[in-house]
Amino acid sequence: MKIRNWSIGTWLLSGFTIILSFVIVLGITAYSQTDRLSEQTQTMYNHPLVVRRALARLEFNVSEVRLEFRNLILAETIVDEQRAIENIERDLLDIEAQFVIIRDKYLGPEEDVNDAFLAYNLWINVREDNMDLLEQGEIAQVLESINLQGEESIKINDFITKVGVLDDFAQSKADELYSNSIKLHDTMTVQL
Repeated sequence: MKIRNWSIGTWLLSGFTIILSFVIVLGITAYSQTDRLSEQTQTMYNHPLVVRRALARLEFNVSEVRLEFRNLILAETIVDEQRAIENIERDLLDIEAQFVIIRDKYLGPEEDVNDAFLAYNLWINVREDNMDLLEQGEIAQVLESINLQGEESIKINDFITKVGVLDDFAQSKADELYSNSIKLHDTMTVQL
């Protein structure tokens, strides 16, 4: 049977089959590209964004601990002292909770998180020593330690530097994922 001898119905059926094939191929392509774009978005949300939120919360809690410690030094009543101690303990618990999130979601080298956590523990040790000194009435030594050149200030600055490494990596990873999603979008546009 020659193509010239086809009936109108056969021509219509052939044309419809060809169009349907193109639509199916287009649908499969769009579905796979959309799936890849969705994976990129989930990765961006579940990793760099969550890590950066946890780091911001961690830095806020560190500032709060430092402020509450100063409030503790300046407290005039036992109620003010207790409130400052409770706030410090609450913030320290939240810092550790943020480290759990960071450990779970951070896409960079594990040693970065370990370095930051070690710096955190070194700062906490100095802070606890300062709490002991404060209980003993050694306010001058405590003030020297929290001074800009003091031991606690040095430890906290080291800790903040280590947290900055985590933040920088999360930011660059987010930028990389965003760049990849733009490329993926461009590829999808060309294919479609």
